[in-house]
Amino acid sequence: MGLDASVRCNCWERGLTRPTPLASRIVIDEEGYPALKDDDDPDFGMFWEWLQTCCVHPGMKQAHEHLANWHGYREFLQALHQAGDAERFPTLFDNLPVANGGLAPAAVASRMLAELSDFEQSARFGQRFVLLDSTSGDELRSASASHQFVLTSELRLGVDAEGFFVVSGDADVLFRSKRFTQALLAPEGSDPVRSGPALLTDLDSGRSFRCALAMPGPDIAWPDGRMQNDAGQCRSSYPTAVHFEMRDHTSADFNYIVEPLRILCSAAIETGNPIRWS
Repeated sequence: MGLDASVRCNCWERGLTRPTPLASRIVIDEEGYPALKDDDDPDFGMFWEWLQTCCVHPGMKQAHEHLANWHGYREFLQALHQAGDAERFPTLFDNLPVANGGLAPAAVASRMLAELSDFEQSARFGQRFVLLDSTSGDELRSASASHQFVLTSELRLGVDAEGFFVVSGDADVLFRSKRFTQALLAPEGSDPVRSGPALLTDLDSGRSFRCALAMPGPDIAWPDGRMQNDAGQCRSSYPTAVHFEMRDHTSADFNYIVEPLRILCSAAIETGNPIRWS
């Protein structure tokens, strides 16, 4: 879950789309995208299939970008506030969404690009807490304040200034470590969404904890190559060794969202169509 955005191409207006018998029933909706006049049109499935392949842009989207999960998006907004707030980045603050949905008009895209470039010149934003895969060196989680990233009614996994933690639903600390190993105690894939239990062992004290949840790593493809299965579920990897570091927090840490925003703004300038947040 998170924030995505797209910019529609102009192939419909330029007559570059594949012919369809539904043409007389297609309109451009209030968000600037093709839609059927009747929401209950029985040929919606046929229209949807046509939309995906009607031109060289799947879904008639000149650009389609995933920006961040909600934690990453809020971190970016917080950094914007720290770097200068609305006085320095008025166009970004006026047009970035607070939830899924809404539009940023093409007329503001060039100013958004200029403000993104200005943001990149910003200095540091303090420090961030980072969990890394000790084998690959890849970042698994990062936060600039205490953050809980896996939650159930009984357990919470997260990171803060003291490292990785597991707390109960009553906030009792069950496990804390800056260097630990993880061994899954159930066959991988027994739960298609969340693996566990796992044995966590702190490498400094030697203390072990049987955790009902495993510490997840990056998403990986399902056996058929897709990143989501038919139920829309993602599949995680599970690192065998994890360690904690404190690192400087700089504007470069937000390339994950700055670069997709650049692509969207450039597409809006090229087409004259708005950025649609979704």
